[in-house]
Amino acid sequence: MEILVLKTNIEIDDLLRLKQKFDQLPSIQKWTIDFDDCDHVLRIESLDKNTLPNIIQEVTSLGFMCADLDY
Repeated sequence: MEILVLKTNIEIDDLLRLKQKFDQLPSIQKWTIDFDDCDHVLRIESLDKNTLPNIIQEVTSLGFMCADLDY
């Protein structure tokens, strides 16, 4: 299991669009967005260790900013 932590500009109103996209990606097991964090942190549990570039591409294709957060 891989846990991805990403900085985004996703808002609450965008959740349905994001859910529809993530429902199409079988490697994603669980995802959450922390709207209380200034970076609107998207956390994803994925079965695929190489999914980070794909996730960033999918999220940005919806018009959102998405970048890997290095803790």
